[in-house]
Amino acid sequence: MGGPGEAPSAARDTTIYLIEVGDTKEIETPAGKFRATPISYMLPRSASLVSTEWYAEGVGMVREVYANGTVTRELKSFAPGKGEVKNDNSKKDK
Repeated sequence: MGGPGEAPSAARDTTIYLIEVGDTKEIETPAGKFRATPISYMLPRSASLVSTEWYAEGVGMVREVYANGTVTRELKSFAPGKGEVKNDNSKKDK
């Protein structure tokens, strides 16, 4: 970090990625089949792929794959929560 009045040097340690959102499709994991959307992270200078994460609505990340094709993380099991989650917008007018 710089001295008084100097900007922090954190910008030099920051990595910037290009992010691409793909089309949702069905994928299979050990936890089952999910309709998931891939989000790919690429380095802007070389446009080389770093990783792709797959997200399913109501579940979260179900798979992560590195650029070399190695599956690094996959959802092993999933059980939906019980009950209904309500927010301020879900209250019924009286």
